Amino acid sequence: MKKNLAIGKSAAITFFIGAIAGVAPFLFMQLLPSMLNPTLSITPPNYSAIIVTGLLIGAITSIIFTTSFGKREPQEIFFYSLGLPAILIATVSNLSANFEAESALEKATALVSQSNEITIEKVISIEAVPHPASHQEPAATGFLDSVFAVAVASDRPETILVASSGPNYLIVIGEYQSAKAAWAAYNDIAARKLRSERYVQKNLSVNKLGERRFVLSFSTSHSDKDARRIYKILAINDPQFSVRIIKY
Repeated sequence: MKKNLAIGKSAAITFFIGAIAGVAPFLFMQLLPSMLNPTLSITPPNYSAIIVTGLLIGAITSIIFTTSFGKREPQEIFFYSLGLPAILIATVSNLSANFEAESALEKATALVSQSNEITIEKVISIEAVPHPASHQEPAATGFLDSVFAVAVASDRPETILVASSGPNYLIVIGEYQSAKAAWAAYNDIAARKLRSERYVQKNLSVNKLGERRFVLSFSTSHSDKDARRIYKILAINDPQFSVRIIKY
């Protein structure tokens, strides 16, 4: 009788130790980032899954260590039990990484297979909108510079007609109803390093296509093939943009 009571007590204690060891790592992974950065927005954890995991690890710990509980210190059992969540986290992380890689591959494959279905908008002409800072008068260093300075000071043009000697393509990543909004997006993206820049250099510009229609382009290309290539790079690496191609 006493032996059965001792076994039951050992099983309960080892179960409790294992359950704590099973729950603690998952809770710490969720709580520590929010404690270090209170402004960070974190998705609430799945507490039911955490509790079930703790119960399972507690049961496993109890099965393994009940008979040898008297020969081991509680902290030793706790540290052994911590190894189980570590294995689970590593396994899930690998599965998630593989799933994300497969999803990215499927998306890239679908995009490549649909490369001939990319809609290219055609416009007759566009107007390049100069940056607001360009309204400052340049220092005159020669006759041509002096003429330019006078022209800027007198006219203060808002737009400059883009001359097109042949087909050109804008790879557009945003469209806005005002030049101010377009330039705000320009400044934001110019200050950031996009993932697509690992494969193609960005050359941002703001252009006006019509009344209350301003577009922000990632870059300009002189060939249909190159424009489609940049389109696919942006669509795969920076899917937050609604990428389009405009031909003029």
